[in-house]
Amino acid sequence: MKLLQVLEHEWLPIRSGGIQSLSVHQATLLERLAESLPARALEWRRAAVKFTQFCGVIQLGDLTIEVLPKIARQERDVLRCQQVMVRLLEVTGSLPLQQVGEATLGQQGHALLDVFIEHFRGMVAKQMQLGLIRRYIPMEDELTTVRGRIDLVRQVRLNAFSPQRIHCRFDEFDIDNPYNQVLHYVVSMLLHRTHHPVIKRGLNELLSHLASASKCAFSPEQVETLVFDRLNQRWKPIFKRCAEFLRSLHPNVTAGGMPALALMFDMNRLFESYVTWQTRRTFKGLQVLSQGPRLYLAANQAGKGMFQLRPDISVLQGGQVVLVADAKWKVLTPDERKMGIASTDLYQLVSYGVRYQCQKLALIYPAMEGVSPGLHDKLAIEGSDVQLAIFSIDLAGVLAGKDAVFGELYSWGSEC
Repeated sequence: MKLLQVLEHEWLPIRSGGIQSLSVHQATLLERLAESLPARALEWRRAAVKFTQFCGVIQLGDLTIEVLPKIARQERDVLRCQQVMVRLLEVTGSLPLQQVGEATLGQQGHALLDVFIEHFRGMVAKQMQLGLIRRYIPMEDELTTVRGRIDLVRQVRLNAFSPQRIHCRFDEFDIDNPYNQVLHYVVSMLLHRTHHPVIKRGLNELLSHLASASKCAFSPEQVETLVFDRLNQRWKPIFKRCAEFLRSLHPNVTAGGMPALALMFDMNRLFESYVTWQTRRTFKGLQVLSQGPRLYLAANQAGKGMFQLRPDISVLQGGQVVLVADAKWKVLTPDERKMGIASTDLYQLVSYGVRYQCQKLALIYPAMEGVSPGLHDKLAIEGSDVQLAIFSIDLAGVLAGKDAVFGELYSWGSEC
């Protein structure tokens, strides 16, 4: 299994030979997969391909490509990039908040896909300790003692001269049901996706508990139709993850081999979710909304709302919006007069301030070398009392689980 680790917005050469490159055949497989990836996830030129802001794992036959977030301009510390991405996925709910992956895999040398698989294995193992999902299944059999009820028609027809055999109908409380069949199918699929011996052993242990479940194939849509009640509600996040794994499979990409797999995450949304999470932790006692409240910027002559607004993050106090923030997964450029901030981003944020009658607006970016984390500038919007502040977040704080920048944001946002 070949592993390629590439950073977002980094060109990957297409050539025969070379360590950090794709072969023509591999590039062809990637091109076939492109239609199944998020829109504009790839950019092509004559002999190279670039991955945009979508990071994660792509597996094409014996090739695994890790697309990692770029957290530094010059340094290429792929382990640190991995750790930042995994932490972002954890705190935003895309991976469970547990240390299963780190405890089992150690701190270096493991593939990103192995981390995803091990997190899933840990989730399943934890719920298995509380018991598998069981369902009553209708059964019928010839027994020596009565179980359930006697099937009189069959008894008379088949056992008239063998009264010692009794044809019975009964319900078996069994694990061979669609829930455990889905688990068996997904765990078996993941077993063939990893080469890590510890993970393989863990997955085989799960399969030993699921041995009585029939081997059936499922689509993600079939998994999503499973119904959960109060007795099996604890399993629902696991089956959501099962559907995600199955949806990431693309069987028509690699001819004659295993289906291709692509687990990709939009770093724009992931960074926005992280900033929302940290804002909720910081602004305790206040209401923090993501993608809301949704209002219309204008109304037409008929009074119908036009141009719906959805701020990334809003902080409300007593129902009044007191702070609106936009999280931008972009690189600030300190040597430029405007630091590389797009005018459209400012215009959008100011429109939020006008519509929500909010005087505090914030643009939040990731910090890289050359850009110190914290409050960079405060702009006064001409002709109004609106202030717009520009912050950057040190992504090292993502690993530490805290960031002093949010304390600055709170102090500034709380100013009278």
